[in-house]
Amino acid sequence: MNFPRAGFLMSTALIAVSVAGPAAAQIVPDGATATSVTTGARGQPVVSIAPTFSNGVSYNGYSAFSVGGAGADLDNRSVRANTIVNEVTSSSRSVIEGPVEVLGSRAHVVLANPNGITVDGGSFVNTGSVILSGGRIVDPTAAHPVITSGSGDILVGPGGLGGTMTTLQLLAAKIRVDGPIVNDHISPDAEIHLLAGNAEVTVDPAVSANSTLTPYVTDRRHLGGSSGEVLVDVTPRGFMSSSRVKIEVSAKGAGVNFNGAGMATAGDFSISASGKISATGAVIRAETSVKLAGGSVEILNSPEHIATLSANSGPVTVLADKGDIFVTGQVIGARRDGSDADSKGAVTLSAAGDITLLSENSDRLAIVYGADDTLYMQAGGSIVNNSGRMLANGAIELTAGGALRNVMDVDGGETQGAPQRRVVKKSFWLSWLFGKKKRIITTFDYGRLRLPDERALIFGSSVVIDADEVVNTGEISAADGSLAITARAVRNLGVASGSAYLKRTCDIFCRNTGGGSIEVSGGVMNAQYALSIDASEIVENRGGRMIAYGNLDINAPRIVNEAMFVPVVVRRPASIGHFWSGSDAWIGYQPVGGYILAPIGTVTLNTDTPVVNDGGWIEGEADTVSSSGIIEVRPAQPVGPPGGNPIGVFEDLIP
Repeated sequence: MNFPRAGFLMSTALIAVSVAGPAAAQIVPDGATATSVTTGARGQPVVSIAPTFSNGVSYNGYSAFSVGGAGADLDNRSVRANTIVNEVTSSSRSVIEGPVEVLGSRAHVVLANPNGITVDGGSFVNTGSVILSGGRIVDPTAAHPVITSGSGDILVGPGGLGGTMTTLQLLAAKIRVDGPIVNDHISPDAEIHLLAGNAEVTVDPAVSANSTLTPYVTDRRHLGGSSGEVLVDVTPRGFMSSSRVKIEVSAKGAGVNFNGAGMATAGDFSISASGKISATGAVIRAETSVKLAGGSVEILNSPEHIATLSANSGPVTVLADKGDIFVTGQVIGARRDGSDADSKGAVTLSAAGDITLLSENSDRLAIVYGADDTLYMQAGGSIVNNSGRMLANGAIELTAGGALRNVMDVDGGETQGAPQRRVVKKSFWLSWLFGKKKRIITTFDYGRLRLPDERALIFGSSVVIDADEVVNTGEISAADGSLAITARAVRNLGVASGSAYLKRTCDIFCRNTGGGSIEVSGGVMNAQYALSIDASEIVENRGGRMIAYGNLDINAPRIVNEAMFVPVVVRRPASIGHFWSGSDAWIGYQPVGGYILAPIGTVTLNTDTPVVNDGGWIEGEADTVSSSGIIEVRPAQPVGPPGGNPIGVFEDLIP
């Protein structure tokens, strides 16, 4: 660029000022502007800035602009600029390791370097807005100058970046935050704003550097392009704190990794990208709202931290307009505030693909919680809650183009409880007369719950579900209202876990021993008031419990209600039947679940065919109505070994 030269500029103005620090620091004017440098009392460079243009901008060009630990001063006492622009026109990178202070009247400060900027222990003093750019200033003489992102990058190192600024803008092709960025300004409009990719911002030099009421940045434009890269990378050491925090990437397909911590102390915290947003081990908190909007979104725990998104007084909104949302951490919102059309409640999760909650273990439960308002989820694919928590003190509204699966994993149990028999024969002293000693071992293995003390839980004041298929092996409860489900198929299933065995040993006589424990968990649907299910194909309640403390209505062409008959080891005392050789045992089958109950209301079942009831219990205290009748397959009673009287008292004697 060509700007007016100062005739008095001398070569002696092109000096390097070195200060203590990890690398030599220097500020060297490029000679194209009336900018000069002297050395201050602390050894810091003192920059006499160029006179302003008519728009109040002082433009200063440099062949090098780096600041060491002693800092640097921008002397504005005589010029009284409202904006001080510092642009590097050579090929050297800027490294800021100390304080950059405006002397005299407060001013906005811009540092632009297409070679990139590193800030590691830098700060800005007596400034309004601060803009760090990896690009250039298009025309500093314009009434509204434009600053580009350029091809340079910005790195914030472990020493961090701080100051009391009306706004802090980081604008570059790529941004990496590996340390703290703190804006101490107390105004609710003060912010930290990161914009990466191909973009530009427009500023208004007439805006006072002492006020946050009028934005200094008047416009931000995304200029297109595409990239599959991560353009903003916040490492686990990265931290951001300001009244408001916003992170954007402009390139199509580009993503954001936010693996550190962030706090919006008075306003909102937002991240937006057209690619993937990955928040691994992230802890993001905001006073008003948190919003993540990307092509896909991951909120994942790290080994050190449980990922957390939380808003104290407003909503948390997570959007994935091209892919999935995957959560192993915690998402906690207060209530909707009406300012964001994408927010449908205290917490909103909306994905073009699937939404998945996965609890890693009992200490790290995946939780989505609406503290004072609705929990809203909408998925073009499926919604899967694997041993997690979907909670709301308000309503829960779940809509899925695919299935809603509220499930718990079972490890092992490949035989799914089918009895497995093993026979062992061994000689004993009367084998020549009675044959070999025979031992028959029968085992029942249902596996183990992956999280034995936890369950998949959907729990709100009321619950509304609309999906292609609903599969529930956990609990779905409406604590202070109604539960309404609309689907093609609804399957409410108890989950058996544990094992049992029966060992039958026969020599002269036969004796049975056994043990173990098998439990049935989940398959629970509760409603404080009405429970209604409308299914276009089938409703299955197998080992589950459907209970409404109002009326319970099921409308489906076919309804199947079954108890789960699980094996139980029953011991009986010694008897003459086996010559008092000790207590005996046998396997019985205990019916569990298969409840469709309305303890104070009416159960109404509208079907095209008779309801199949196998060992279950269907009852409404006020009335039980089934449009096509009920077929009772088995009563809700335990099943034991064949009855009848034994033949003699030696029935266990081997013939």
